[in-house]
Amino acid sequence: AMFSLVAGAGDLLCIPEVMSIYRKHEGGITMTANYNGARFHQQRILLWLHVDLHFGYRFTKRCEELFKEHWRPIVQQSTPRVRMSYLGRSVYEVPSWFLRKPGFFAQRVLECLTR
Repeated sequence: AMFSLVAGAGDLLCIPEVMSIYRKHEGGITMTANYNGARFHQQRILLWLHVDLHFGYRFTKRCEELFKEHWRPIVQQSTPRVRMSYLGRSVYEVPSWFLRKPGFFAQRVLECLTR
């Protein structure tokens, strides 16, 4: 998300060589429960909703895809009450995003209640 915000402020330059590497492995921090639990996925949803808002909803379609990708584990790991709480928090933080997508919101509410 940081690079999205930086890119929004001006031009970027592509340097065609490896500058760094990031290796995921079973002992890494992104493999811990903190990075796989429902709270992690909720934070990712909020992050991308705010990025879309910041850029004037230019990335709403991609944001919908990311929302669904991160919403799936929340539905699988959480009770209906917790799901509704996470959805409510998202609506509270970025209400304008959901006002623009009422059908998307309604589908998530149904997923809170039916799974």
